[in-house]
Amino acid sequence: MVLKKLNGPLSKYFDQTLDDEFWGEKTWEKAESKIIKETVNTVINKSGVPADKIDCMFAGDLLNQCISSSFGLRELNIPFFRSFWCLLYFC
Repeated sequence: MVLKKLNGPLSKYFDQTLDDEFWGEKTWEKAESKIIKETVNTVINKSGVPADKIDCMFAGDLLNQCISSSFGLRELNIPFFRSFWCLLYFC
């Protein structure tokens, strides 16, 4: 899991932490796409399941338009269901 900087008793439970919330990118949207991409790649690698054996994923992002998810996941060529969290919250 990728999170912003974390130096506490739970830090050992995270695979990676970030000192820079933009993770070296110029915009938050690019950083969020990179975070999504790296997180999914970490999960795939840790699971031992090859990406070509994954049928689909569920993804959403803070932009509520799934832009970051789309750009972060496009290289994997795995179909994903877009989740609009605020719509689910208010329904």
